[in-house]
Amino acid sequence: MKNLFKNQFVRFLGVGGVATSLHYAVLLFLVEIIGFYAVLSSFLGAFAGAVISYILNYHITFQATRPHRSAMPRFFFIAFLSLALNTALMTFFVEQAGFAYFPSQILTTFLLIIITFGANRIWTFHDLTVKPEE
Repeated sequence: MKNLFKNQFVRFLGVGGVATSLHYAVLLFLVEIIGFYAVLSSFLGAFAGAVISYILNYHITFQATRPHRSAMPRFFFIAFLSLALNTALMTFFVEQAGFAYFPSQILTTFLLIIITFGANRIWTFHDLTVKPEE
């Protein structure tokens, strides 16, 4: 069980790296090239990252057996909460604390990793066929 947790977390980090790369690419493109507001750009980037994250986590990280009709709403509920927390933290760091947007996004990302892994492992992609070990 311990190896399963460790392997899932490593895969989660890899998938998260892909999703975060997309998030950051959208963020940087919208702020630096288009001139959008940093907090809105972060929101849009996080949404794009959430879509790819669902697909990859379902198939790679958790190798889910839960049907999409059950897993997807759960995932996007967690993603929505994460997105709201991302937006709140970015607003605080950038608008209230006066930090630069990119270091703020890095700090925010690290804070959300543990929360989203735990929630998705325990609730979203929990295998319904696995029986507790005796």
